[in-house]
Amino acid sequence: MGLFADFGMAKGIVETQNRGDAPHVQPTLKEMSVQALEILDRNEQGFFLIIESGQNRLTAHRNDTGLLLHEMLRFNDTLNLPQQLSYHDTFSQFGKLPKDQQKPIKLTELVNHYTGFKITEAQAVKILATEANPFYGAWHVSLGEKTVPKMEVNGAFFVYQKENRENLLAQTVSASQQVVWATGTHASTPVFVLVKGEEHPLPKFCIIPGWANWRLMPCSK
Repeated sequence: MGLFADFGMAKGIVETQNRGDAPHVQPTLKEMSVQALEILDRNEQGFFLIIESGQNRLTAHRNDTGLLLHEMLRFNDTLNLPQQLSYHDTFSQFGKLPKDQQKPIKLTELVNHYTGFKITEAQAVKILATEANPFYGAWHVSLGEKTVPKMEVNGAFFVYQKENRENLLAQTVSASQQVVWATGTHASTPVFVLVKGEEHPLPKFCIIPGWANWRLMPCSK
């Protein structure tokens, strides 16, 4: 048990201000979560851990937008932790293997070791499948790879292509996690770009480099 305050701990704004200060007295929610995971992971029978960011509800009750934002950032920083300890570590280990060992069976072994959600070798085959980049653009920092992981659907919304294997793994285990991913790495909500004026400038707008799913809709004059 860790007790760090005689009443309520610091709110999200204070945590944001102090997290870069090495000697901060109260640990952040992420720091406490890391410590709890390290201790509980020693139990060979497994464990059940509840992590709560307790100020979200109370802050929303008061309609305090600024504080709610920092409470969400605090919890979001903590929610990134399980992925860093599973998907990212899995592919980091996989990438360190010799090329001749980077096979579906090995990925299956690593995923089943590093995460609590099992996959089959057949699923690993799909995760490792590649294709010619349908959205290739040599000028683009994210879309500049000629060969990329194969996204079966909604590939236009997964623009950080070097990380797409983690997205594919997330999709594969989503049913086991009871998680539904509504979008890709970016929201599926269209962002409308409206242009009004003479027709001759429109081609210039149409060739501006952007994400592959952008469409320019000319307005009436």
